[in-house]
Formats: sequence, structure tokens, C-alpha cells
Amino acid sequence: MDFSTQNNFETVLREGIQAVKSRDYERANKLLNQAAHIKTTDARPWLWLADTTEDPRQKQDYLESAVAADPSNRLARRALALFIGKISPSNILQEGEGVHIQPREDLLETQTKNAFICPQCGASLSFNTHTKSQECRYCGYNRKIE
Repeated sequence: MDFSTQNNFETVLREGIQAVKSRDYERANKLLNQAAHIKTTDARPWLWLADTTEDPRQKQDYLESAVAADPSNRLARRALALFIGKISPSNILQEGEGVHIQPREDLLETQTKNAFICPQCGASLSFNTHTKSQECRYCGYNRKIE
């Protein structure tokens, strides 16, 4: 795709997105379809076209076209999976939200009970299966296990 075609695509796409945001769905539909035909490997026109309709079948067609245009587009795949019910909206993290893993106390207690402390530096000792000894990787302490 040459520079002028790419530039034209971006202009048409941008105008189509503005039309969706202005709720001028007829104009948006025309512009976004034009953008989709200019650059067939871009999912963005199809994703925005999905916002121009309330018809479930048409919305699904647009989302499927987005995935077909760019199968690696995560937004397109996620939007389609949400729409057809493969994933629940309650399982989606909001932007900026992260997963917080709480440490399990029973595991911490087990790890603490089984930890061996280096008598020289206080670091944790690790077990070397080849030499059958406990070793400190910080100070070099080594204790053979009988």
C-alpha cells in the first residue's frame, strides 16, 4: 500500500469514527465500509461498524469480519468472544485494573518450616542434588547431607 492510499485510508477511517461518535450511523457505515475495502487487513473499520447497528446478526457479521481481516487483533477477538458469549463480561478486567494475588498463609507456613538458613550469612540454603549438599549461593557455604 503506497503512502497516498494509506493516508486516504486513515482519513476515511478517522471520519468514519467521528461519524459513529456523532451517531451519524448512515454516514459512518458508508465511510467505514469504504475504509474496509481500501485496507482489507485492518480490523478497525469492522470494529467501528459493529457500533453502528443494533441488529445482533449484523453486529456479529461485522465482528467476524474484523477477526477475519486481522486474526491477531486482540480487541477484535475479545469483542467477538464477548458478543457470542464465549467469555463473560464479568471476567474482563477494567482498564488499569490488575490481578492481585493474595499469598496463601498455609503455603507460606510450609515454605518457612522447610527453609534452611545459612549459618554464615543468614540467606536461604538450596539443595544440590548432584553433590547431595546444601549450598549458599551468596557466601559459598556448603554442608554435605549424609
